[in-house]
Amino acid sequence: MKRAIYMAIAVLASLMAASCSKPFELNVDFSLNRTDLRFKSDESQSYFMVYSKSDWTVAFDEDVSWARLGKTSGNGVGQVNVYCSSNPGVSRGVNLTVTNSDGKQKTIYLSQNGGTTKPEYTPEDGTLDLFNSALNPVVAIKTNLDEASVKTATISVSCPDYGEPWIKNVTASVESVYMEVDAFEGTGGRVGTVLISFPCARWEENPCRCAITVKQTDETPGISLLPVYNLDPAGDQYTDIEVETNWNPKYYTYSIGYEFPDSPTWIADHLYDGKKTISVKPLSNYDEGAVARETSFKCVVKDADGNVMKTGGVEISATATLAQAVGSKPLVPVCLTTGGKYANSFLIESTDTTLYCVDLKRIDGTVVENAISSRVLWQTTENLVGSTYVRDAQLFFTQSKGKTGNALIGVLDATGKIVWSYHVWITDVPVAEHKFGSYVFMDRNLGATCATAPTGTETPAAGMHYEWGRKDPFPPVDGYTPTGNRDHMTIFPDPITFVTAQDGKPVSYTVENPTAYLWGSAGSGKEDWIDVQDADLWGGKTGGKTNYDPCPYGWEVPSEAQMGDILTKIQASSGVKNYGITITDKDGKASFFPCPGYYRRTTNASSQMCNVGTFGWLWTRTTGAYNNAYIGGRRLQVHNTVGNRTFATQPNRWGANIRCVKQN
Repeated sequence: MKRAIYMAIAVLASLMAASCSKPFELNVDFSLNRTDLRFKSDESQSYFMVYSKSDWTVAFDEDVSWARLGKTSGNGVGQVNVYCSSNPGVSRGVNLTVTNSDGKQKTIYLSQNGGTTKPEYTPEDGTLDLFNSALNPVVAIKTNLDEASVKTATISVSCPDYGEPWIKNVTASVESVYMEVDAFEGTGGRVGTVLISFPCARWEENPCRCAITVKQTDETPGISLLPVYNLDPAGDQYTDIEVETNWNPKYYTYSIGYEFPDSPTWIADHLYDGKKTISVKPLSNYDEGAVARETSFKCVVKDADGNVMKTGGVEISATATLAQAVGSKPLVPVCLTTGGKYANSFLIESTDTTLYCVDLKRIDGTVVENAISSRVLWQTTENLVGSTYVRDAQLFFTQSKGKTGNALIGVLDATGKIVWSYHVWITDVPVAEHKFGSYVFMDRNLGATCATAPTGTETPAAGMHYEWGRKDPFPPVDGYTPTGNRDHMTIFPDPITFVTAQDGKPVSYTVENPTAYLWGSAGSGKEDWIDVQDADLWGGKTGGKTNYDPCPYGWEVPSEAQMGDILTKIQASSGVKNYGITITDKDGKASFFPCPGYYRRTTNASSQMCNVGTFGWLWTRTTGAYNNAYIGGRRLQVHNTVGNRTFATQPNRWGANIRCVKQN
C-alpha cells in the first residue's frame, strides 16, 4: 500500500515539473467574451473579459452619466467591471469600445431596461393652428416620466422650405413644451414640426417620441355675427347672440367687446358670459302706437390689455342689427296656487285664453326639485294647452280659447326625466256641489267636462280613469256604445303605454312614467301595480289628503263611509238610462253617475277597457283584502242590475273613476 502511494506521488511530481518547464501561451490575439451587456432598471453591475496579447484601453463611445467602468485599461487577459445607476425612465443604451495597442477595436453594447414600462409623452394639442403674429405657445403634456428622464430627450425642429428655422428655443418639461414662433409675413401659410425623441435601447419596439405640428397662416384674429337678431317683442326673454371667433383661447388672450352705437333706451339688459355669448333683453313693445324698432350692434376684438385690435389701421370687428317687432300685450299669469293651494289637478272653469302658473310644489308644500323644463304629455283636445315653460320655480301654461278637455303636463330635469306632472282640467260648465249624507261631492266625475247625461256618442261626463293610489289620469273611451272591450279615446299625442311586467313598480317609477299604465300579465295572480303595497297612498289609513291625491285643491278622494248615502240612493234607483244612473241629492238636485266602463286587463291582454256603457266604478280611498293576499281598493259599482250595485274590493291596477268629496 505504501508503495502504491509513493509511486502516485512520483508521477504527480513528474507532471508538475513538465508543466513548469513551458509557460502558457494565448492562442487568440485579441477578443472579448461577449458582445453585449443588458442590465435591469435597478442599480446593478456586471463585467466582461478582454483577451489580448498586448495593452488595451476601453471607453464609452459617448459621454454618459448613468454608467461607469471599473477600469479603463489593461494588459493581456483582464476583467472590466461595469456599473449602472437605477433607471426610472425609458430604456437606454451605449457602445463600449476596446482598443489594443495595434489599433484593433472590439465593441460591446451596454443597455439598461427602463423603470417605466410604457413611457408616454403626449401633447394635449398635436397640431397648433396659429395666426401670422409672433407667439410663444405652451403646449400641455401628459407624461409618466420624471423630470430627469425628460431632460435626456433630443429636440429637433423641421421647417422645410425656409432658410432659417422660424420655430426656436424649444424646451420640454414634464408639464409642457415651450417654443417661440416668429411672425409670418408671407401669403398662404407654412408648416413646421417639433420632434422630441427619448433615448432608448436598440431592442425597444415602441420608442417614446412626441411630434407637434405647427401651422401658421397669414390670417389675423377675426369675429363674425349673424346679420339680424329678432328680439322678444314681449320683453320677457333674452336673445343669445353667438359670436364666432377663429382663435384658440389656449394660446391667445384676445377677448370680445361689444357696444350699441345708437345708445338705444329700449334695451333693458345685456349680459356677456366672458366667452362667446352675449345675451340681450329688450323692453316690451306693445304700447298703443308702438312701431317696430331696431338698433345696431357691434363686436370688437381686444388684446390682453383691453385695447381694440386693428389690422391695416382698421378695427377687427363685426356688426349686426337687433330688431324688435310690435308685440301684443303680454298675458298676466293667473297663479292657481296662491295661498298654498297646492294640488296635482287644477280645475279651470273658463275657456278664455289665459296664462296660468302653478308653484312647483307637492300637496304638502315640498318643492319639486331639479325642474327646468316642461311639455304637454297628452291632451284630449288638440291644442287645448297652447304652450308651457318653467321659470322661477313655477310652471306656466296657456289655454286655447273656446276649448275644453283634459291635459297632462310633465315637468322635466336637465336630463329629460319627468320629476312631477300636473293634470289640467278645463270645463266651460262650472262644477256644482251636491250633498249626500253629511258630505259635499262634485256634481261629476273627476275630469268630466259636464255633469249631465249624454245623449250622443261623446263621453263628456265620463271623467278620467285612475289606478288606485296613483295621482295621474288616463283617458276614457270615445263613446258609450256598449260594444264590449274598447280602447281609450284619441289623445294628442298618444304616449300611453301598457306595462305587462308583473314584478310591480315603486311609486317613484309612476312619477317618472305618468303615462305608463301598469297592467301586469294575464293569469299571474299578482293584483297590484306597486312592488311594496301601501294602503295610505290616498289617505286610506291616516284619513288626510296625501301627495298622490288626484283631486283639485279643497277636494279629495272619498272614503267608503262618505259614499254610503250615494250607494243607498243608487241601489234604490231604476235601471240605467243614457248609459248611467241619475239620483237626487239632499237638496233635490239631479246627480248623474255614468257607466263609462273601466280599465281592466283582459285574459289575452288584447284590449284596454271593458263593460263600456253598462258598468261604472268609483274608487274610494278605503282599502280591503283581495284574494287573502293583496290590498285592494274599495269601489262603488254603478250597474244596470240592482243586485250588482255594491261596494267591493278590486285590484289596484284596475282603472276606475273618482267622484271627489269636499275636504272638511
